[in-house]
Amino acid sequence: MNIKNYSLLFVFVFLSSICFGQKYEKVKICELSSVHKVKNFFRLDNLCSFKPETKVLFYCNRGSNLQVWVNDKDLGLCTEDLYFTPKIDDNGNLFLSRRKGNKLFLEVNDVLHGPLIRVSDAMVVKKNTFVHGNDQDRKSVCYYNGKKVFSSKKFIDATIDSLGNYIIITKDIWNKEGTSEIILNGDTLESNIKITDYAIQKYGSIIYFQYNNEKKRDGYFYYLNGVKYGPIDRHGSAFFTQEGQLCATHQKDSISWMYYGDLMVKLEDIYPIGCGDIEQNSPFLLYKKATWEDPHTYIYYDGKESGPFLELGYKSHYFKGGTYSYEEDGISKLGFNGNEIGSAEGKILTGFRNGNQFIYYDEDRNVYVNGKILSEKKGRGSGMAIDREGKYFYDYFDGENHGLIANGTKIPFSKEEPAIKLFSRDFSHYALYNIFTDDDLIIDGKKFPFESGKTAVTYNPIRNSFHWLKVEENEVFWHTYKLD
Repeated sequence: MNIKNYSLLFVFVFLSSICFGQKYEKVKICELSSVHKVKNFFRLDNLCSFKPETKVLFYCNRGSNLQVWVNDKDLGLCTEDLYFTPKIDDNGNLFLSRRKGNKLFLEVNDVLHGPLIRVSDAMVVKKNTFVHGNDQDRKSVCYYNGKKVFSSKKFIDATIDSLGNYIIITKDIWNKEGTSEIILNGDTLESNIKITDYAIQKYGSIIYFQYNNEKKRDGYFYYLNGVKYGPIDRHGSAFFTQEGQLCATHQKDSISWMYYGDLMVKLEDIYPIGCGDIEQNSPFLLYKKATWEDPHTYIYYDGKESGPFLELGYKSHYFKGGTYSYEEDGISKLGFNGNEIGSAEGKILTGFRNGNQFIYYDEDRNVYVNGKILSEKKGRGSGMAIDREGKYFYDYFDGENHGLIANGTKIPFSKEEPAIKLFSRDFSHYALYNIFTDDDLIIDGKKFPFESGKTAVTYNPIRNSFHWLKVEENEVFWHTYKLD
């Protein structure tokens, strides 16, 4: 298969237009020698990079394989037999699954890893490459910078953290004694242990465990980013938020400690009920007073205690932005940091906060903004957002059309399917589309042609722009809609 090569990376075929602060560009990436059905055009999450320059990865069927391009460069054939599809990360690192003879490999920035039969994870952090998968003997294997550093028939979980360290946990699926290990950069930190909870991600790692040796069994220990702590009396579940903040709790001598992002907070005389993530990047702790004489529930969030709440934790829910619902005197209310934001006619099902602006929705499909019920058409309970100036969005269906209410303006979308919604980082701009229909792509009320199976849409928060890739006849175009 041939591609026409262009002396420039992109050839502009549509003059940029600037209006109302937005800039739209349509750029021709390449021309195929014949028409092909582009595969997996539903999402662009792993198909574009903007560092150091714009790179767009796309592929289409060629027999049982995939023909792959980055911009106008033909990268040859890839396979899906590794349960891994081609991707490019935010920093331009390229991951491709290749077949060499009768063996399969994962190629990362031109370096082969394998042979493998499955890829579980692959990433590049600070120029360090880590690949985790299974080899032809069905063993779990790990590669670090192209070198095999681990092989075992045990179940494992593994990753590379933000500092470039690789962490491996071996664990029997039945958690039998004497089968678990913790390995950091090839060194065995612990063996003959029982792992009781862990969270290992690119942001870091925390691993709780007990010794199987009777003499050491008292209490729990844990490793936080490779450093050992303990013993402690008990611990809760641990996780990292989407922004990389750690949320974890444990107790020692009746004193509770909470890892709250980069801080370790001491909370005396409480009994933790659990911790969670009510704002994607802000953990919280739900607890009761340790004396049990106080029946109320409290929240530690954003550096302060909120409450008391009589039934919080039993008939309550936690929403984006740190909001939560609770019942008081039989009335459903929305709260934030211990303050009542507003009440609802029915049970509050979901809420969203952005700065000092709030939007929420009840079981009767009423939508509220900053405690006031809207007089517009009732919502569908999804797709809610609000910016810091109070401009709000939510889905609607009026019996005929699916659409979006944008700050009081009705934006009809489709008679068949509700829209997939993308919001800008400040929630003041939106894009509507649906992968199963040919309804127009709508960005801030402006319409652009969309063809199911041949168009993929994404938003880039760094450049604050919507992008979509579209095949037209035998030509591939990259569209950019730059916001304010």
